[in-house]
Amino acid sequence: VNLRVEAGELVNMSDMLRRFNADTISKLAFGQDFGSLHKFSPDLDDLMVWMQAMFTRLTAPAPYWRVPGLARLFDGGDGANARLIKKVNAMLDDPHGSASATLLAKLASVEGARLSREELVGNLITFFIAGTDTSSHTTSWALYHLSRHPEVQRQMADEVASLPTGTATAEHVASLSMTRAVWQETLRVSSVAP
Repeated sequence: VNLRVEAGELVNMSDMLRRFNADTISKLAFGQDFGSLHKFSPDLDDLMVWMQAMFTRLTAPAPYWRVPGLARLFDGGDGANARLIKKVNAMLDDPHGSASATLLAKLASVEGARLSREELVGNLITFFIAGTDTSSHTTSWALYHLSRHPEVQRQMADEVASLPTGTATAEHVASLSMTRAVWQETLRVSSVAP
């Protein structure tokens, strides 16, 4: 980011945060890093196409997607969804991937007992989409509000800098009262969900 800013280029922080959150969620939940911060990610692209298609369908005056072939012409959502389903099925079938991913391993363990394969795949895609989109929008709003209030930005930075070096514990995070207040105020003022 610094190199691009120094070169006078604009940086789309919303897109960057979406990529960051996608990489974080994919690594923590699925044991795979999409690497979308460093390169094009067809998986993230499919998620964005699918989300845009769902928005288009929600606001369409008629259910065009029910007419064979029209959805492909108008929004591409069905193709993106098919690729996402294929990707999630491949992750579920990979014994090495699901062993290291907490959410994936837990959900895979209930397959057949409580969830059908189709329900499991749908839940994983929904989790990924919901986490990526809402987290990136909320973080974008928090950064926007912090940019408008440099004194709060400094207080928050000082608070985080006062933590001991190394991995932060739950107690460390709980002690960040200014940081917690910024998140709560961001969610109150600029909530991504109604």
